[in-house]
Amino acid sequence: MTGTVARRPLSQIVFDEALYPRKEHDPALVQRYTACLEAIEAAGHCLAITQAGCLLDGKHRWLAYRTRYAADGDPEIPVRVYDVTTPHEQFALAVELNSQHGYQLTVEDKKQCAIRMYEDGYTYETIAAKLSVSKSTVADFVGGRRDAPRPTLTTHHRCRRNTSATSSAMCSWPCIRASRRSWEPWEKRKMRSRTMRLTTASSSSIRPRIICSTEAS
Repeated sequence: MTGTVARRPLSQIVFDEALYPRKEHDPALVQRYTACLEAIEAAGHCLAITQAGCLLDGKHRWLAYRTRYAADGDPEIPVRVYDVTTPHEQFALAVELNSQHGYQLTVEDKKQCAIRMYEDGYTYETIAAKLSVSKSTVADFVGGRRDAPRPTLTTHHRCRRNTSATSSAMCSWPCIRASRRSWEPWEKRKMRSRTMRLTTASSSSIRPRIICSTEAS
């Protein structure tokens, strides 16, 4: 998705903690950016915002602008505006933009982003692409949750009924194919437990035959 370059007053750019994927910032990096904002703008590194002005990418640069112009009015700064409206689309785009370049998300930030996007219905493939990580890493992030849903045939069929073939990237129910890594170990454990029960039952039914003295002769 490509945004539109524009200029917005600094006061109209809002930071929403619930929307932004990065939970912490580096004060030292903010100070370095404050001293070279002109070079950053010349390189084309604009803040990314929604139509409503919510910050999607560039928190350190946004803080640098606020530090530089704290007592100098309300300057217009270059921004890139993205036409995304729903909260889960805005968050997914913010994750993607923050994972492409610059100061990278921490491992914990990426884990929390993966869990949230998984709960929003995104597949492992889409989450991996947004976070710039592998599918196995996403599986580790999501599979570590105790309350992670386990896909079943029922939810899979419900998913196929409620989701068209063209919207596989978004699904309100966990799909078996999308969650194969988390589904297969659970299914193997289930089959192993069933096999052990059958083996125990069959062995208990075989009782040793006691031979009478008359039969032995």
